[in-house]
Amino acid sequence: MKAERVADLDQYKGKLKGAIVLVGAPGDLVPPEDPLLTPFDRMQVPLNVPKSRIENRNLDELLKLVRAMRSFFDAEGAVAVLIAPDKWYGLFNMSTVSRNYQEGKVPTASVTRENFALLTRLIAGGPAEVEVNIQNAFTDKPVETYNTVAEIRGSENPDEVVIVGGHLDSWDLGTGATDNGTGSTAVLEAARALQKLNVKPKRTIRFILFTGEEQGLNGSSSFAADHPEVLKGLDVVFNQDSGTGRITNVSMQGFTEAASLFRRWFSQMPSQVRTELTLTDPGTPGGGSDEMAFVCRGVPAFSLDSKRWNYEAYTWHTNRDTFDKLVFDELSFNARVIALLAYLAAEDPRTVPREPRVTANDPATGKPKPWPNCVPAARDWAHRRK
Repeated sequence: MKAERVADLDQYKGKLKGAIVLVGAPGDLVPPEDPLLTPFDRMQVPLNVPKSRIENRNLDELLKLVRAMRSFFDAEGAVAVLIAPDKWYGLFNMSTVSRNYQEGKVPTASVTRENFALLTRLIAGGPAEVEVNIQNAFTDKPVETYNTVAEIRGSENPDEVVIVGGHLDSWDLGTGATDNGTGSTAVLEAARALQKLNVKPKRTIRFILFTGEEQGLNGSSSFAADHPEVLKGLDVVFNQDSGTGRITNVSMQGFTEAASLFRRWFSQMPSQVRTELTLTDPGTPGGGSDEMAFVCRGVPAFSLDSKRWNYEAYTWHTNRDTFDKLVFDELSFNARVIALLAYLAAEDPRTVPREPRVTANDPATGKPKPWPNCVPAARDWAHRRK
């Protein structure tokens, strides 16, 4: 079964009852590049690499398709669904064709690309019979988790807060060394460094490691909903998700009036740091990590984006997201950036401007349109499983 859009599902009506459904295609391969001519931040090992079939897909359209598939498989009476993963060569990741780890009515799993390609070849030769064993367990018992919070109290304006954060949870089979062990480790190291320097910033610097990010921004959404008094005095949020590569860009998330502040902060950093940093300016909200829990409540919150690493194509969200993938020079650099941004923001006499959130211009009107993907109220996320 191949479906790029919701309308593509219609051709399979009445054909899936009692069937094991294979969704997707094995995927195209991009030929290797000359390692001597390939830019540093791109693949340098001369191997074929998978080409993403959804790299240009609008996220809203993709999520709509996933939800439609879930209902379609149930209504059509499919007995199991096998999905082509986005990784090659025996790397396991998982999917329930769902969000927030909700139990699905039709057993669903990702398979390795090798097995998916084999099944595709079998089907190309005519009807094929396979045996599938999918085992999993869900519980309706509520699970209580905790954000980890520490702070350096402000010396002059303690009720004005600068937050730096990362998330603790991993994804399914992944051990989470890079996502997001590196982001949370950089936050911890930044906190340790500032404490060791015995800084006394004017504003409070709060360090938060959020839980439940992969399940739907649960920890950050709950924090934002449970602490309106913090939001009222919250000056700025810096968040790092997947800190494997060094931070090279601050995504402005629509708060473009803050650009002048960032440029001043960059100018006060050591040259070997500031020359690495750029702004997505004018920026639009484009992230999906914990900064969005604050962006959607009108708080200036920014994603500290890392240089794209090949681990995203090979090990991200898989069982190979392990400690050996870390590059410690990059991790040290990121901790320095986080510490410097936190301190400079906490010392700055100006507050970060709040402004309406916008995305790219609406093609129909040519004017900015509101950012549509804001997370629901935190209670909807954090307590949904109860």
